[in-house]
Amino acid sequence: MDDGRVCLEKLKLLELVSAYTLTLDGKDAVGWAGCFTTDGVFGQADRVIRGRERLRAYAEIHGRIGTRHITSSPLFRVDADGIRATGRSTTVVTAATRRGYRIIMTGRYDDEFRKVGDDWFIARRIATVENLPNDPHFSMLAADPDVAEIVRPVLDAWRQLGERVT
Repeated sequence: MDDGRVCLEKLKLLELVSAYTLTLDGKDAVGWAGCFTTDGVFGQADRVIRGRERLRAYAEIHGRIGTRHITSSPLFRVDADGIRATGRSTTVVTAATRRGYRIIMTGRYDDEFRKVGDDWFIARRIATVENLPNDPHFSMLAADPDVAEIVRPVLDAWRQLGERVT
């Protein structure tokens, strides 16, 4: 694949990642789930949510709490075959509270993409949440009392819709 084609495919991947963020933040659960392959996976720690229907249900819960996602520093590698790619990016998730904006989590996404026809989809997105550097087992997701109340429905949905992986 020539350099021009690689650049074009990377731009398409950037648009996909942008659609992921904008649909989720725009409370478009169907649009967000549509960013994934039909058997797509979104995971974190020891659980994954698999398939568009479960992904849509998860996105609906996210929409109810009004999160906003900031995804930056995307780095993509397109395989020579032009139908698979990998990526990594940094993410920050925020929510509004009566005491101001709160950071729910910071971390990164590790991605596997698949091209179907002319369109790219997320085949697998794994979120890694950053915890305390000096205590990596301490979850920052519930450290702030304001955040703990906001994030509880998402964590409950994660347990209900996700499946354990080893």
